[in-house]
Amino acid sequence: MNHPLLQSIAAASIARISTFGVQNLSNTAWAYARLRVDKSEPLMAAISSSSLSRISAFDPQSLANTSWSCARFCFGDQTLLNAIAAESIRTLRQFAVQNLTNTAWAFAPLSVCNVTPLMDAISAESLSRMCEFDSQHLGNTAWAVATLQLHNSEPLMHAIA
Repeated sequence: MNHPLLQSIAAASIARISTFGVQNLSNTAWAYARLRVDKSEPLMAAISSSSLSRISAFDPQSLANTSWSCARFCFGDQTLLNAIAAESIRTLRQFAVQNLTNTAWAFAPLSVCNVTPLMDAISAESLSRMCEFDSQHLGNTAWAVATLQLHNSEPLMHAIA
């Protein structure tokens, strides 16, 4: 991996972040998280700042990818995560199963905001679509619920079992 190149791209992205569309913001966060690029906190902070005013324009995949990126980097920006959670709850019925499970997986280790309303909404949506879940979706969702130790998760855990 060419770290100097990735750092140069990050610096250029930060300088131009206000021109990024929501998909560009999400894709950049995802790419750097996927590669586990060191010293990406300034880029993630810029993405976070730019995303907040436009969070309602994020589609389900962008919401899921951005939250997943935060989890991969342990980037616990509570304001961004609360905004993602609220927008996710609002649009959850539009989420693909992969987006549901990735969002649950992402919020579980971060523990920086009250995830109960989000996880309650994800649980309800998951229960109604359980027949669409494959083994990875089931495992990721079960792990997230178990990690968060949610008190009202019995119906979802029974359905997964």
